[in-house]
Amino acid sequence: MLSLFLLAGTGCKDDAISPPPPQPRTFTFDAAGLPGTAESEIAWGDYDNDGDLDLALTGRDDDSNCYSRVYRNDSGAFTDINAGMVTVLNSTIAWGDYDNDGDLDLAVAGRCYGGVSEWESKIYRNNAGNFVDIGATITGLAGSSFAWGDYDNDGDLDLAVSGYWTDGTFYFICEVYRNDEGV
Repeated sequence: MLSLFLLAGTGCKDDAISPPPPQPRTFTFDAAGLPGTAESEIAWGDYDNDGDLDLALTGRDDDSNCYSRVYRNDSGAFTDINAGMVTVLNSTIAWGDYDNDGDLDLAVAGRCYGGVSEWESKIYRNNAGNFVDIGATITGLAGSSFAWGDYDNDGDLDLAVSGYWTDGTFYFICEVYRNDEGV
């Protein structure tokens, strides 16, 4: 807080001026038409570079249907683009431009039922709004977290992952995957 004091040569405070206290912020519910999910992750990112934030969402609904979806934001209306990603719960999703082509790609991980593996971790390249699995060899995880960052300072994003998988014994993982020029 900033206070100003006017002194009239006597050393006494004649007046004090303070700015008004900040007004409380109000958050208003916006029925965006998105499905309710649990064991989920949600992340903002402008995948189509149109200047507004789109949403990526993973998780399951109350009927245990799993989701991995990208919703395009068209002036506040969200539309599922049918990205065709692996569906996961107990999951994570993270935007990052791993190939430095100027658009956001996605990393997704979680538990998957009926997939190739029960434990999935995937990176999807954004190819003009179509998300393509790049076939990266990353430990399949659930209860996970992903973070993009350039830890080796070479100009491309690397991926840190943590989570678990089990075959009856629980394995807790924290790994860093170095990205060499988007591959």
